[in-house]
Amino acid sequence: MAQVDTSAVGAASNRGSTGTEAFVKYLIAIVFAVAALGPANAQGVPRLDYRSTCRATPAVGMDQKATIASCIADEERARAALPPIWTKSSRASRSACVAETTQGGSPSYVELLTCLQGNLLRKPG
Repeated sequence: MAQVDTSAVGAASNRGSTGTEAFVKYLIAIVFAVAALGPANAQGVPRLDYRSTCRATPAVGMDQKATIASCIADEERARAALPPIWTKSSRASRSACVAETTQGGSPSYVELLTCLQGNLLRKPG
């Protein structure tokens, strides 16, 4: 079993609330970083909440219901097209594209697919 260095915990608690708050923020940042990388390192395509993204899309050239329906159809087509692209993509590319695609709270399979395809096109050889 691995040993865990707890010296930082003791040092933080000796500094008072400011040190403790900084340490807690540091731990939270690590948790979020690991969570963000988790889906990209998994074997399969990550699950994205694209429906919330579609519901937040403003109506453009059609009524809101049609805009949402069109968005959902686009996202589902992109999700269906992702597995072979995901498999061909490197772990680094998947991680970077998932981070880019989910940043700002508007996840999108269309954006993920576009990012991965672009990276494959730039890939030498």
